[in-house]
Amino acid sequence: MLKAALNQAVYNGALKKNFLCKESGIKKPRSHVPTKKVRALSVEEQKALVEELMRELKDTSYANRNFCTQLLIELYTGMRMGEINALTLQDVDMQNMVVHINKTVTNGQNYAPIVGETTKTENGTRDIGLGENCYEIFAYYLKHIRPKIVKGNTLKLLFVTNRTNETIRTSEVNTAFKRVCQKIGIADANQHMLRHTFITNCIDAGVKPEFVQKSVGHASIETTFDIYNDVRKSSEQNELQKVNDFYSNHGLSVSDFSESGE
Repeated sequence: MLKAALNQAVYNGALKKNFLCKESGIKKPRSHVPTKKVRALSVEEQKALVEELMRELKDTSYANRNFCTQLLIELYTGMRMGEINALTLQDVDMQNMVVHINKTVTNGQNYAPIVGETTKTENGTRDIGLGENCYEIFAYYLKHIRPKIVKGNTLKLLFVTNRTNETIRTSEVNTAFKRVCQKIGIADANQHMLRHTFITNCIDAGVKPEFVQKSVGHASIETTFDIYNDVRKSSEQNELQKVNDFYSNHGLSVSDFSESGE
């Protein structure tokens, strides 16, 4: 926040330069707060989320149905929200069931959201196939919601804000996601959970890491493997608990044979 304020001061002419720039040698202190890892939604949470999003998507009285569409797309494709916000009509090939991902929303002057010319990483530029679920979501949006969007969308974006017809920020969609999650009882909500959930679902379905890396645009296969390892460890704990439960249920736990008083 301080760096942004100083940048604005430079822009306004109040300062000659931002003294927090790299050339100054001043380094911001490191936070000692541990980074909170993004978790994947459970199957039960996914069911509740999809049910609520689909209900709101078809509710014509709900103003932000585009947010519902975007969240469902992230869940079923693993796309970054910035990539979804940057999609144009030309990027979605419904006939061949392919989405062309070639740009993302970024911050421009005065931190206003703009559509960048490239994706977040070099690997981010990719084509992904539309599964049946995501195809149905796009089809519904294009038929029932997209035609009602305010005219004057010069960027031809697929999604824009309803009233001001501007590029959507990721933070706006995240706010909508938190509202829905609070409604259905999902804690620690952040829309990036949907991307993580898609990857986890792929792993559980037995999809190869190389395919997942290409689909979600990971710059490194190691990033994908890190998530694979997290899921594997969680799965191993679940299986080990099944063995422990077997011992307990059949009177084979060590506690069943412990001598009293020790």
